[in-house]
Amino acid sequence: MDPSFPHFVYIDPKEYFSTLKEAAESPTTEDFRHAINEVLVGEMYEFIGKLRNVQINGPHTYLPYLIMQFAHYGAMLVGLHNQKPFSTGSMALPEALELPSRPQGFEHLVKLVMSGDLAEPTKIISACGNFWSGLVSWTVEHDYHLNSQRIPLLIDNKVCIKFAYANTLFSICKIPLSLRGIFIFLQSG
Repeated sequence: MDPSFPHFVYIDPKEYFSTLKEAAESPTTEDFRHAINEVLVGEMYEFIGKLRNVQINGPHTYLPYLIMQFAHYGAMLVGLHNQKPFSTGSMALPEALELPSRPQGFEHLVKLVMSGDLAEPTKIISACGNFWSGLVSWTVEHDYHLNSQRIPLLIDNKVCIKFAYANTLFSICKIPLSLRGIFIFLQSG
C-alpha cells in the first residue's frame, strides 16, 4: 500500500504499473531525438512566427508571454538534449542553465525571464531573435531537424503541395480565395 495514498489500493497482478514505470524511465536516444525534433517543428516554429507577427502587427502586450514560452520550451530542448529530467517544473529554467550544450542566446533569454524585466518590447524581441538564431545553429551542430516533410494538401480534388523548409513556405500552385471545400492534410512518407 502506498503511504501517500492511504485510502487508495490498487491491484496489479500482471505488474503493469511497474512495467510502465520502467518504460518511462528508460527511453532510447532515438526517443529523445524524436522528441527534440517534434518540439523544434511543432513549438519553436510557431513561436518565431508569432514573434514576427507581433513585431509587425502587435500587440506588444503579448511579448512577455511569448518570451516565457521561448524560455520554457528552450529549457525542455536543453533538458532533452542532455537527457536530464528537471527536479520540478518551477526549477526547469535555473536547472537548464546548469546543463552543457545550450543554444547561443538561451542564457540571456532565460535570465531576462527569471528577472521579470519584461516591460521593454525591443529587449524581448532582441532576446527571442538571438535565441532563435542560436537555436538554428544548435540544431545543425547536433543534427536535429528544424524542418518538416512535404505535406500534400487536397482541396476539392486539386492538389497543392507545399514544402515547409527552414523558415520559408513555398507553394507550387495557387488556390483562389473563393474556393471552398474540405481540407485534408496528408503526411507524406
